[in-house]
Amino acid sequence: MKTKLLLALFCVFYVQSYAQVFGPGQFLQDFAPFFFSNADIDSDGDLDLLAPSDSGIYWFENDGTGVIVANHLIAETTAFPETLYGFDIDQDGDQDVLSTSISPFDDDVSWYENMDGTGNFGPQQIISNVVEGIVTATAGDLDSDGDLDVISASGTKLAWYQNTDGLGNFGPQQIISDNTSFPKSVYTVDIDLDDDLDVLAASVSSSDDIIGWYENNGFGILGFQHTISTEVDGLQGIHHGDLDGDGDQDILSASHNNLMVAWYENDGHGNFGPQIPIETELFGPSQVYSFDIDLDDDLDVIAVFEEYIAWYENTDGQGNFGPRQIIAHDVRTAYLNVLDWDVDGDMDLIASILQIWTGDMVWFENLTILSVAEFPLSKILVYPNPSWDKVYISSQNLVYSELLVEIINLNAQVVLTGNYKFGEEIVLSRNGLPSGQYILRVLPDDNPPFVGKIIFK
Repeated sequence: MKTKLLLALFCVFYVQSYAQVFGPGQFLQDFAPFFFSNADIDSDGDLDLLAPSDSGIYWFENDGTGVIVANHLIAETTAFPETLYGFDIDQDGDQDVLSTSISPFDDDVSWYENMDGTGNFGPQQIISNVVEGIVTATAGDLDSDGDLDVISASGTKLAWYQNTDGLGNFGPQQIISDNTSFPKSVYTVDIDLDDDLDVLAASVSSSDDIIGWYENNGFGILGFQHTISTEVDGLQGIHHGDLDGDGDQDILSASHNNLMVAWYENDGHGNFGPQIPIETELFGPSQVYSFDIDLDDDLDVIAVFEEYIAWYENTDGQGNFGPRQIIAHDVRTAYLNVLDWDVDGDMDLIASILQIWTGDMVWFENLTILSVAEFPLSKILVYPNPSWDKVYISSQNLVYSELLVEIINLNAQVVLTGNYKFGEEIVLSRNGLPSGQYILRVLPDDNPPFVGKIIFK
């Protein structure tokens, strides 16, 4: 482990932060995985991390304030893990782990059951081992039966596997396409707004790199590939989100060879417009994401480049983006994750940063929530907290004429809201929200808000 001196030098030298929204990099772990994801593994209301290593797959426990307090082994494996994601495969209310791995013998897609909801896992359960050259997998309800099916991207093949009983027993491989030219990314998302999940995929080849989607008829029958763009030479990553605020899913891309981060507008029916550059002449773009970074109710863009991490503000909510804002530079980023790591209602970043002989996981805190212009929730009375159902807020000391009250989830989404006048009883009902931690914001008139955490049991 590093000495305190080395940690101090790391924070000063490797992760200088220049965008006002984000604080400087904070050391989390002396380990830099090439891939990691997030999920609430121990069901305590905050997001933990999932990551592969040479010897097995692990989860890293978050204490809810952004500190990793323990590393837990999920499984030892002789295969090399490629990707890990948290999904409730067996519908028991906790996060299981979906895994892909490669080996000299069999490549496979498999899952591990979270046995008790606190992060103790059962043995590997293989979904398929006919996935030569497996790259990634995801989950979504393709057949509209209420449980999560699995989709894999491997070699030149996209395929899916039906969760036959909702408990994690899967049927045989069903081919979506066997001509995808080395698929690189795969998502399930409703592209054409017909209330079922389609499949979005990116693939690379020596001739054409392609972003495309496959239309679902609602029961897992997926049609031919609809091309979104072939103007993505050296395609590295894609993401989706409603960038122009019109209610449908647009697409983002990062392409290495044509030095570009760009987006593609969806007309709501799965027909996409031409490539719209966000920034060009970029060196080494490798990842791209869309999240509301500044909490202004539109989607901004986060991108990873050869030696820096940056974000672009969606200035009007319609897909017009401001200039590059550097989060950190002089860093080699192996992988980036966007998540609410400290459970304060805004989206932070965690990056695995490569150094000469080793690497580290580093947290960049988003300072949008609870800035110096805001006050802790302890200034007013909120009860009961934790709560099984309703939260009451005493406004006796709030002499403002109007109050806006919001509850925000871990994805920085406002999930409950209400407007109140001075003297009214403030009651927020749970309305079916899952158990876990949330952010409560009480905004009096145009004054700074009161901000704090609440828990629904």
